[in-house]
Amino acid sequence: MIELTELKLVTASNIINQRTKAGMTQAELGAKLNYSDKSVSKWERGEAIPDAYVLSEMAELFGVTVDYLLSSHDGWEPPKEEKPEEEAPKYSVDIIIAIAILGIWTMSLTAFVVLWLPPLPCPPAAAPLLPPLLLLPLLPARPLPLWPLPQPVTSPAMWRPVVLLP
Repeated sequence: MIELTELKLVTASNIINQRTKAGMTQAELGAKLNYSDKSVSKWERGEAIPDAYVLSEMAELFGVTVDYLLSSHDGWEPPKEEKPEEEAPKYSVDIIIAIAILGIWTMSLTAFVVLWLPPLPCPPAAAPLLPPLLLLPLLPARPLPLWPLPQPVTSPAMWRPVVLLP
């Protein structure tokens, strides 16, 4: 059984062939059938099929049968749909997941080594020479205050007299 889209294309091809053999334009064919040239263009593009009455008028005008207009004669076949081959992914999903997990494990192990091992003994003069990552274990164990604490007054020279007025 023929599909509707294939029938539209076969009919369109036959209308084009018969109209050009008769030496008519779309406007001339439309005028003879009492249709506009836009309707004829729509039929020839395969967007629509003329109704049965118009097909019988067209067949009589061209000297063919309606069956001739609706069946394939020129060896035209609808293009076969080729399924595109699926391209293999450039990167395997399993490899990407394995690399991600390896990266997480590496970062976790690095954090464990830096935070849980005892600090390296190093003189304070050598501290500026160490890379910043190696300085992390040298940080104090207690948290640092978020604001500056007042410094205790240690020498009497820093004392200032306070005058209280009545």
